[in-house]
Amino acid sequence: AKQGEYGAALFTPGGFFALPGFPLEDVRDPTGAGASFAGGFHGYLDETGLREMLSRCDAGVVPMFPESAVGVPGKLADYAAAGLAVIESLGGETRELVEAHGVGVHYTAGDATSLAAAIARIRSLRPSREARLAFAARFDAAKVMPAFVLWAQERHRRRNSGGKAASP
Repeated sequence: AKQGEYGAALFTPGGFFALPGFPLEDVRDPTGAGASFAGGFHGYLDETGLREMLSRCDAGVVPMFPESAVGVPGKLADYAAAGLAVIESLGGETRELVEAHGVGVHYTAGDATSLAAAIARIRSLRPSREARLAFAARFDAAKVMPAFVLWAQERHRRRNSGGKAASP
């Protein structure tokens, strides 16, 4: 439960966890979401529910400031796999991927005129089936995450074995 200036609390059947509020002199919001908790876990849809919800959308928006330190957000692949055109403000790797695959447009974060222009451009953009499939295949979480876990486990084993590949 978000408790504003008092912090936050998590209640579970197994217990209680609290985080006190921490006042800052210089507040920065790198997500562009407007509140430090806006990026929190607001709900969950299983894959079927997510596909159903996205099927009713015209575009997917990735509204993040470039300084958020996010390279490629997971929602980008969800939107592209659902056949949605993407409007993004991250730039960097995200912009390169969106433009290379022809699945969306970039706008300047914090600039309403730039966002309006991106919305106007996106109205005519419908990513091709080939672009969607190529993009989704490259970023399919069901394939990428297990490979990432194996990579991380191997890195951990190597670090703990002096840099040598450990035997299973």
